[in-house]
Amino acid sequence: MEPVLAQAREQCDAFGAVFRAVDVDSDEGSALAVRWGVTRTPTLLLLDDAMNERARMTGLQPLPAIRGAVERAYGRLCVVPREPAARHG
Repeated sequence: MEPVLAQAREQCDAFGAVFRAVDVDSDEGSALAVRWGVTRTPTLLLLDDAMNERARMTGLQPLPAIRGAVERAYGRLCVVPREPAARHG
């Protein structure tokens, strides 16, 4: 899931969305999993500045689904890079 999160990070961080991967097998990750009720991996939590859960996704997700969840949770659009125009000639 990390490659997809890296792409989402690039496209959605312009408005302050922070992406952080947590290993639930570490002490810190285990404590966070308990705190947030994470029972499946991967789980993507979208939190606001006050640490309130705005959205939750479980299982592997494609980039458009993650980007859409981020946009709905924060009410802002992510910046999707344009593909270079085909050159003719």
